[in-house]
Amino acid sequence: MPSAALPARSRVILLGASNLAIGLPHVLSAARSIIAGPMDVFAAVGRGRSLGTWSSVFGRSIPGMLQSRLWELLVADRAHQFAGETFALLTDVGNDILYNVPPVQIIEWTSELIRRLHSLNAKIILALPPIDRINRLNPATFLLVRTLIYPRRNINFKTAISHANQIFNELQKLADREHVHTVIPSPDWYGIDPVHIRRSLRARAWQNILASWQKSSADSPSANHMLHSFTRLERLRMKFRMPMHWRLFGINIQNQRPHSYSFAGDSTLRLF
Repeated sequence: MPSAALPARSRVILLGASNLAIGLPHVLSAARSIIAGPMDVFAAVGRGRSLGTWSSVFGRSIPGMLQSRLWELLVADRAHQFAGETFALLTDVGNDILYNVPPVQIIEWTSELIRRLHSLNAKIILALPPIDRINRLNPATFLLVRTLIYPRRNINFKTAISHANQIFNELQKLADREHVHTVIPSPDWYGIDPVHIRRSLRARAWQNILASWQKSSADSPSANHMLHSFTRLERLRMKFRMPMHWRLFGINIQNQRPHSYSFAGDSTLRLF
């Protein structure tokens, strides 16, 4: 009796800032439970990461998602006619608000990222800013969060809230035009910090955010519905690894290749 064909490898592209960096093990676990067969994950993540320009947090600078080296490898895959499905998650889009980036520029950067993902035939999920939680903010809480997380930024409360609402509305229009699936985060996922998902709810939140991938993949009998559990050491390695190209107090540091890990036995993660 002939053996069943092995499922094709899928490609997963993860683009985000601190929420994605902090929640990466939960995102990988959720994706592995949904997507049939092994995955090759390309991740451009990092605390404070911008969509389209260099950003700096406590002396560590990293390139924007548009400047990430992952695009070079993805274009090479396209040239070799990658045969599997491609899934993409774009999140933390409102991060640039606190860098005083104008909303029109944030939308332009997001549009370009979506264009690149569409060129790879990706099934895209766009996680919108948690606007319901943001609109509940008061000036004192905003000042506290801004001081603790972005101490060198001086955008004021009214401007930040106005820009968040403008970006939220424009992202919805962009997603409709580009036929991109959107997720609006539940305000219940957040505590006093209005932009980072609460630790106790991260696993559930990311499973919810990625649920739309299930329609195309998890109904397959080869999908793995068990959540993969990462060790404490694996979580720490993901948390503190730097991208291929970064700067420390202005000094350029460049690696020849991305940091790469194997997980769940047959899947890989590369950090850009």
